[in-house]
Amino acid sequence: MANPFASERLIYRALEPEEDEEWALREIHQVPILISQTNPVLHVPQARKDVKESFKSIAENCLLNVVVCLPVKDDRSVEAGGTAISVPTTSAAVEGGNKKTEEQSPPGPKPTPIGLLLLFHGPMRHAHHRSAEIGITLCTPYHGQGYGTEAINWCLQWSFLTAGLHRVGIGAFTHNEGAIRLYRRLQFTEEGRWRECLWYQGRWEGVVVLSMLEGEWRELIKGKRAST
Repeated sequence: MANPFASERLIYRALEPEEDEEWALREIHQVPILISQTNPVLHVPQARKDVKESFKSIAENCLLNVVVCLPVKDDRSVEAGGTAISVPTTSAAVEGGNKKTEEQSPPGPKPTPIGLLLLFHGPMRHAHHRSAEIGITLCTPYHGQGYGTEAINWCLQWSFLTAGLHRVGIGAFTHNEGAIRLYRRLQFTEEGRWRECLWYQGRWEGVVVLSMLEGEWRELIKGKRAST
């Protein structure tokens, strides 16, 4: 069975507040351009407490909260029938017994976190509407490589096939033109705009609101399969 929490080049693991706090502070909260494009809060220097509060809010309000990661490239693996098999590295593994060995392999490298992918839901009494909103932030070094497209497509599949949602929304500040182009390219439909609702660098900006319905997504998937 294929890993349901992986796509072609990415894996999606659970957000671990204590483990991910330092990374999120350094790579997201302390990067002004990322905060200005994804968060309407007043822009002030971010501290560890801000990350803790953010993680608490995510845990309380998100149907899905995952860290987008690049998988570890394991040079010890060999391909057999299309499946990666790790080569044993201890005598106990080779002999197939339960023998304890003094020499154990050191812990291997971990997947590289490159962003956060969230799916916000409304109050529990709104659950019957089966609607949620995507929030995605990718660390700056990983922009322009197609990772955002891949992660959003994975999230849409999870939303409609696993979570049983009917509508998935996504939004962008009007000054985040790259995100708006991406969402349109992915065939999200623009529903409207919140006009002049954000004060940004001395001027008023708005929010572009887009969405995709389950039926629209299924038609897109059907079209992609027909073209291959």
